[in-house]
Formats: sequence, C-alpha cells, structure tokens
Amino acid sequence: QLETSAVRARGWEEHLTLHEAVRELLVLSSWSTLGFSRLYVSRNDDPKLNPRDNSPLDRWSRVATHRVRIHQPWNRPPRFLFEFGDIGPQGVGRWLKLRSQLGRVFQPLIGLRDEPNTYGETDMLMVGISLEALGFYLAQKHGMQTGKQLRFSGAVQYVLDDMSYIPLDDPEDWASRTRRIYTAIKHADNPYPDSLDLLNTARECILVIRVWLAQQLGCPSRVLKQR
Repeated sequence: QLETSAVRARGWEEHLTLHEAVRELLVLSSWSTLGFSRLYVSRNDDPKLNPRDNSPLDRWSRVATHRVRIHQPWNRPPRFLFEFGDIGPQGVGRWLKLRSQLGRVFQPLIGLRDEPNTYGETDMLMVGISLEALGFYLAQKHGMQTGKQLRFSGAVQYVLDDMSYIPLDDPEDWASRTRRIYTAIKHADNPYPDSLDLLNTARECILVIRVWLAQQLGCPSRVLKQR
C-alpha cells in the first residue's frame, strides 16, 4: 500500500510517477508481473461530513484510469530478491535517483517483465541492451570521455567490477558467453546459439542486473547470497 500527497495541484502523470516508480522497484525485486489492484484519490477541499457532528473527513474516491497496469492474480506469491527491511527508505530514495538517471538500463527490463510471453531472442536482446547501457554508465562514472566507443565485453566487465557479490559460478565464462550469444542474435552472419544456452544466459543477465541494483540500494551481500 502506497500513499502520496502534495500541497499544490498536480497533473495525473506527475501524481502517478512515484507510484509507478515503486511498482517498478517491486517488479525488479520479485521479477514478477505486478500491477495496481485499487486506486483512490482525495482532495482537502472536497471532504465528506461526519454524520455524527458534521466535522470534515477525507473523501477517498475510486479512480478509473488507463494509465496504470491492473494487477492480475498470481499462481503463487512472488519471492523478493530484496525487501524494504533490507534497503530502508534510503534505498528507495537511491532507486528514485537511479531510475531517473538510468532509464535505458531499467526500462527494457521492466518492459520485458510486463510482457512475459516473449521469445528467448527478445529476452536476450533486451537484457543485452540493459547490460550495455549499465556498463556505459559505469564507464563514464569512472572517467570515460563522452563520445568514446565502448565494446560490449568492456561494458560487461565494468558491471562485474562494480559488484561486491556476483551471483555466478564462473563470471569470466558468463561474460564471454553473453557477448557471443548477444552478438549472434543481433547479426545474421554469426552461428545461431543453442536455445538452452540462450535462455540460461538471458536469465543470468537479468539476475546480474537485479543483484547489481540491490547492492546499489544497500542490500547486504550475505542477504543476496541467501536469497
């Protein structure tokens, strides 16, 4: 349950931005398709009256809008990689900042999760775009000049170097396999990858980005190893 308030008038998009940001954080933590089950709005200048003494009470009115994803029942409850107790309000604040800076990293992943019935090739392309964007961000953070080209393998290495805990048995093998399969999907003159390698590599790429995010938000490595 999430409630936001404002002291001045807002448009719907501005109202819903924070709610959507929290939904996306929950999606990345659970890797489940999540939506809103109910939306209500209240205005201080439109109260309802308490029938006992005519004192003003908040009037919460149901919202009908096409701008949000509607929650669909799960077959089973999601398992979260990190929880609010792991990152606290500071972690949520860091997420809001990262989300504004790294839309090219997280939006492909959110889109992938919001449309779960995609092909493995689509999954690999989307997570490859996310990895490349994250590596580019980290390279610039470490002083790489704007306009300089960064190879995909270099971008992946920047991501691995920025992690205190890596959820892979063999990061070096994963990095080379990811580059090979991502390149093969993009370019028709490359040998087509084995379908199981494709699916497993895409899954590992998603996990790497989610664990990187969890660490940035303050989730301890021991918690991530356990989860």
